[in-house]
Amino acid sequence: MMIKYRLTISYDGTPHGGWQRQSNFQKPCIQQVIEDALSSLFGTKITVLASGRTDAGVHAIEQTIHFRSLKLLETADFCYSLNSLLPDSIICRRAFIAPPHFHAMASAVSKIYRYRVYNALRPSPLFRNVAQWVRTSLDLSELNALAAQIEGTHDFTSFKNSGTKTKHNVRTVFSAKWTCQPAWNHIESFPEKPLTACADEKTKARSLNAVSGESAALIPLRQGEPAAMAAYEEPSFARSSLVEKIPLEDRFYDFTIVGDGFLKQMVRNLVGTQIQLAVHKRPSNEIGRILAAKDRKAALKTAPAWGLYLVRVNYPEDLDKECREI
Repeated sequence: MMIKYRLTISYDGTPHGGWQRQSNFQKPCIQQVIEDALSSLFGTKITVLASGRTDAGVHAIEQTIHFRSLKLLETADFCYSLNSLLPDSIICRRAFIAPPHFHAMASAVSKIYRYRVYNALRPSPLFRNVAQWVRTSLDLSELNALAAQIEGTHDFTSFKNSGTKTKHNVRTVFSAKWTCQPAWNHIESFPEKPLTACADEKTKARSLNAVSGESAALIPLRQGEPAAMAAYEEPSFARSSLVEKIPLEDRFYDFTIVGDGFLKQMVRNLVGTQIQLAVHKRPSNEIGRILAAKDRKAALKTAPAWGLYLVRVNYPEDLDKECREI
C-alpha cells in the first residue's frame, strides 16, 4: 500500500532556480534537489508535489509538500536523516504520515506571504538577497491605506503576470497589512561594555530583556560557576547609542498578505504597485482603479523576487489532526 508523506520545508531561494524542476536552468531547482535527496533516502525514485511554485530567488519559511512511497520510513529522526542529504539552503522542519486524501495544493485553504522592503538612504550588502531596497522615505499609514483596498474578493487580472493562463482570476484576500520595524535592532544584542565579575551574590541572577530593558526571570548561576560567567546587562534599544544614530528611514517595511490563493507574481505586483504609489504620493483609491481595469498594464512595477517569503500554508484543522508526525 502506498504511504503518503507530508513535509514542511524551509529554503533560501538565492542559490536556486525556483521551485519547479526544469532542465534548462543554470541554478539547481528546489524540487529536483529535494527529490534527489528523498530518492537517496528511500532507495527509489520519489516525485514530490508542493502547495505551489515559487519563482527563482523567492524564499520559504514553511512550504508544504507531499509524496508517496511503498516504503514506511519511521526513523528516530526523519528530518535529521533527510537534512543530512540536503544543502544548507534547504531544510526539512517537520515530517508527517498523512492520510490518503491529503493534497499539498488542493487541500490548502489559505496561504500567507510576506514581502520585506529595506527603506534606507543607502543599500546594505547584508540585506541584498532578503529585502528590496527603497531609497525614498516611506510612510506606514499611507502604505496601509493602499493595502486596505486589496482586502476582499476581487478580480486580480491587473496584478497577474502577463501571459499567464488561468481559468479565473478572482481571489479572496482575507488580510493585507504593512508593519514597520528598525532594520538594525539586532545590534542591541551586543554589549556596550565587556563582561565583568559580579560584585555580589545578588547580581549573579540578573538577566535583562534586551528589547524592553525590563527585568526578566532570574536565572541563578550554578554552584561553583566562575564569577566571570555572571550575566551582563545588555543595552536596551532606547539606550543603545549606536542604534540612536540610525536614521528613521533605516527600517524594514513588511507586507503580510493572507488569501485563499494567489496568481503568478500577484504578491510581487501588488507590492511593486503599492511602493510606486506611496513614493509618488498617489491616493489610495488608485488601487481600486487598477483592479477595475483588469489589465496588467494598469498596474506598476513588479517587486524583485528576493524580498518575498512564503510564510505558511494553512489546511483544515481536522485534516491537520489526521497527520501523524514522525
